[in-house]
Amino acid sequence: MKVCLKTMLNNTFEKYKDEIAYKTDTENYLYKELDNLSGQLANALLSKGITVGERIGILSTNPIHNVITYIAALKIGAVSVPLNPDEQAKIFEDSIKSAQIKCCIVNQKNSIDSKLNFVEDLLLFSLDLCTPQQNLFDLAYVKSMEAKVDVGRIDDSFESFIFFTSGSTGMKKGVILARESLSAFISWGSEFVGVTSADKFLCHAPLYFDMSIFSLFIPLAVGGCCVLPSSEKRNNPRYINQLIEEENINILHLVPSSIKLLLNEKIKNYTSVRFLGLAGEALPFGDVKLVRDCFKNANIVNFYGNTEVNEALSYLFPQDIEELRILPIGRPLKHVQLQVLNTDLLPCGEGEVGELYVHSSTMLKGYLNKAYYETFKMNNSNNLKYFPTGDLVKKENGLYYYMGRKDDMVKIQGKRVYLSEVRNVISKHNLIDEVFIVMKNDGLTCYIYSKATLNSLDIRAYCSEFLDAYAIPSNFIFTEHKLPKTSTGKIDRKKLMGYTEE
Repeated sequence: MKVCLKTMLNNTFEKYKDEIAYKTDTENYLYKELDNLSGQLANALLSKGITVGERIGILSTNPIHNVITYIAALKIGAVSVPLNPDEQAKIFEDSIKSAQIKCCIVNQKNSIDSKLNFVEDLLLFSLDLCTPQQNLFDLAYVKSMEAKVDVGRIDDSFESFIFFTSGSTGMKKGVILARESLSAFISWGSEFVGVTSADKFLCHAPLYFDMSIFSLFIPLAVGGCCVLPSSEKRNNPRYINQLIEEENINILHLVPSSIKLLLNEKIKNYTSVRFLGLAGEALPFGDVKLVRDCFKNANIVNFYGNTEVNEALSYLFPQDIEELRILPIGRPLKHVQLQVLNTDLLPCGEGEVGELYVHSSTMLKGYLNKAYYETFKMNNSNNLKYFPTGDLVKKENGLYYYMGRKDDMVKIQGKRVYLSEVRNVISKHNLIDEVFIVMKNDGLTCYIYSKATLNSLDIRAYCSEFLDAYAIPSNFIFTEHKLPKTSTGKIDRKKLMGYTEE
């Protein structure tokens, strides 16, 4: 049954009011405290003209401020726009202008941020500052407001979030999420994971990354708890491992490159974790056994999804993975319909590679400042809109397999080569820790991080056992350091381009 988002939140706050909703390094926040403070912020925003559909930039480095703002915005029908405070100035400015943000949540560390000077008459609200300034409304102002919010019915087709994600052109794209999509995602996640009020999540993803929604909101459906790591220490694997152990975290949702960093700390078994979701990027096949061995008590699920469609497919790791030769992205979730189409937009046959199109109750409402017809493709046979993912997949025996990005399928000597397939082969080498493949000039370049001493002859000989000669990289670049990552934990292609060949 479809549940109104506002009703779901109100029911949770009433039923679990004395339970802990969120924990930081220094404080616990009960559901009733979250309800009260978010209500006060909601009324403070209303008092300055921030109403239904208005977009609120969130620039605080304190994660609980994001959570309080999200709830406040949902209460009044406003739209949360989480921003990366460390973003390059030009990209940051473009994001704020394209979203037409006139109000920002700030904190002590960035209240007078020069990045915001270009916005005329910008309203600032703070949840920790107690020094009112021009156009800045401090904590005292927020706390002077009533906690009860009454704005009447809010249509769940309205916007709830805008997340900025990297585009193929290098420009950020604003992905708009509707309230009904958020509600559907929360309902799906709580049922899929089997969440109870006793469960404790860890929100490792940065809060300007859409992956954070999983850990922040799914516990709200059942009165669970979410632990919020310090922004300054979030990328410290020792600190995160300590949180998992001390807080008895049992639900984790991580980018595969982040899980690899945690496992490098030599912890042998995460006994408290009962569910591990891997999402955001492909898990190198060479890491599958390591992850399975370290999370013996957990259901481990490989998710496929992106900012635009959220989780769309899933694959549950078997307990015995010895027979596994390639990691599937699995089967569609129950609220998802898929099409795999060839370049002529015709359905692909069994084992044929094509582009994945997704229809889902949790997918984006649209892109910011982009026409509807530019975002979706209509299927005339079922009258549903589908999002073209740009990802290449194939279907065999009911399971889908990720083959790479549409623009990652390259031709070498006139033959098709899938970069992800080459990467998967090389990542299985037992001495290789990280690998990344790019097309340069007329051949492939392979970036490798290994603690061992390797050379290109060794790797070429290994590749020749599994790959055709034309698919073997022509250049190998070895590094003694881990491959560079973006702020969301993915491989940083731009920084890699500065590395030199062996």
